[in-house]
Amino acid sequence: STGIGRETLRTGSTRVGAHAPALDQGFGFDMLQRMGWSPGEGLGRDKSGHAVPIEAVAMPEGAGLGCVDLPAARALKGGVDGLLKAFLADPSRTSLTFDKELTSEERKLIHTLARTHGLKSKSSGKGDERR
Repeated sequence: STGIGRETLRTGSTRVGAHAPALDQGFGFDMLQRMGWSPGEGLGRDKSGHAVPIEAVAMPEGAGLGCVDLPAARALKGGVDGLLKAFLADPSRTSLTFDKELTSEERKLIHTLARTHGLKSKSSGKGDERR
């Protein structure tokens, strides 16, 4: 496995927060600094609150917090869509590589969703090495 695989796509494990790059600009950052906060400190009067962002996991569209039995096709579509949105939001990333284990139908879905987000996509390799 050398790329993003089926299980990652189906679980919708797009993570933001603690695993996201630190933000050192923007409205929220400026507001916290005006209130006396400095990077690396905890939040609150005694600076004992959260020092790192709270991690959130984006679920596929239509899946709520208690969802445990999402149909595989819907989970895959939601996972791919979430992954593409996270990719678009991260200017440091220039490409995504998906695992060769994906079926032609799963690759077709990725290409289709990439186009809906204005992204170019291309498969490479032949047979078992197709990516």
